[in-house]
Amino acid sequence: MTIYRIQRIHDLEELDLTQLLLASRQEGFRMLDRLIDDFRNGHNRFNYPGECLLGVFDTSGNLVGIGGLNQDPYSLGLPLGRLRRFYILPACRRKGIGRRLANALLLEAKRTFLTVVLRTYTIQGAQFYESLGFTPYDTSTTSHIIRFNETSSDSS
Repeated sequence: MTIYRIQRIHDLEELDLTQLLLASRQEGFRMLDRLIDDFRNGHNRFNYPGECLLGVFDTSGNLVGIGGLNQDPYSLGLPLGRLRRFYILPACRRKGIGRRLANALLLEAKRTFLTVVLRTYTIQGAQFYESLGFTPYDTSTTSHIIRFNETSSDSS
């Protein structure tokens, strides 16, 4: 059984992103290209309060997944977090790695935000996030939302 570790990424340029980048491009995704471009030009370095960029590494130190948490740039000043640039290598999916990474990001989010949003464009992505407790929330910038301050509506 391969053991994976989740670690905060402070400097994206210190990592070899080749494997993730090529795999994401083959699937038709450009989120990692945007991650790299935004990090290099300083537009998004995941360094504002409440933000973080996490990587998943295998026992050999290879980066097999990545995901970030930002202050939501579309929220017009509301304290919303946004999951962004989330990607797991196809060969590493269905092993709980994505769930562990998403839960680590949500744990970080709970320290600062009451609500986290995201945008996914795939059915598989929607199913994954809904299995984590997100609910559909269709706007021009958001497909899913999770609120941490809601209490259960079950009452006996």
